Amino acid sequence: MSKEFKFEIISNDGKRFTSDIVEALIKAPKGILGILKGHAPLVSFLDITSFQIVYLDGSKEFFATSGALLNVSPEKLTIICDNFETRDEIDKDRVIKSRDYAYELLKHLSAENSEEVAKAQRHLNKALNRLSLLD
Repeated sequence: MSKEFKFEIISNDGKRFTSDIVEALIKAPKGILGILKGHAPLVSFLDITSFQIVYLDGSKEFFATSGALLNVSPEKLTIICDNFETRDEIDKDRVIKSRDYAYELLKHLSAENSEEVAKAQRHLNKALNRLSLLD
């Protein structure tokens, strides 16, 4: 009996990645969520996060997302997200500039401007999440 199950990630702009995998490890608010073939059905929202998938040969692929819906069934894992990048797609210099811009923006925003602070913090969190895959 095969340990593999279907994995699919789809972004709002139509970008899609599909593969057969044996495991997914997803950073969730309360720890790491491990998913194997036969996992109980689960639907959950994920905020800015990263995860890895593991292939039958043991090799891994890493992803960063910024807001996603996770749908697990015993035979398939589907992630529908705002956007995603594989580790190989991440432009480190661009992400560092984005991180630095967010830090500077947060330094100059006042607490009264809570909506702008929240946007800048989200921008910073997205950059830090992407950088975490490159370390």
